[in-house]
Amino acid sequence: GSLQRMIGLTTNFSAVRTAIAGMTPTGATNVTIGAAVGLAALTADSPFGHASSSDPDVQRFTIVLTDGNNTQNRWGGNGSEGNLYVPEIDRRLSQACAEARNRGVQVFTVRVIAGNEPLLRSCATNTSMYYSASSAPEIAPIFARILEQISKPRLTM
Repeated sequence: GSLQRMIGLTTNFSAVRTAIAGMTPTGATNVTIGAAVGLAALTADSPFGHASSSDPDVQRFTIVLTDGNNTQNRWGGNGSEGNLYVPEIDRRLSQACAEARNRGVQVFTVRVIAGNEPLLRSCATNTSMYYSASSAPEIAPIFARILEQISKPRLTM
């Protein structure tokens, strides 16, 4: 009931900001769902990827941001740390990140206040693409650094 509708790839930043402002935390975390849906949005042959390019020369990036440890999935978990489902949810997140990297997607991870730091560090394409923020105001500067990395010109042969 409190889930926000997904927005596909867009340049309409106003719509994205409105959707973000409408999000309400519910106390449970499943980072894997976000990582998997993000990959689907970047995969042209997926149901969500109609706006994504299938051109192999197009660079694709995803940012996995979380403020907590995986505590609940579709089949179980109680939203609390340390429940029996956490290792399985963490394993699925590792698989989702590996699949993104295998498909050539550059993965950035951002941990805000809490979250499984070793898991998020290993999820990133490389350790320089992992960030940790100890408070919400640190998120904007982190995103500015990520944007700087993404927008650097690259010459390839």
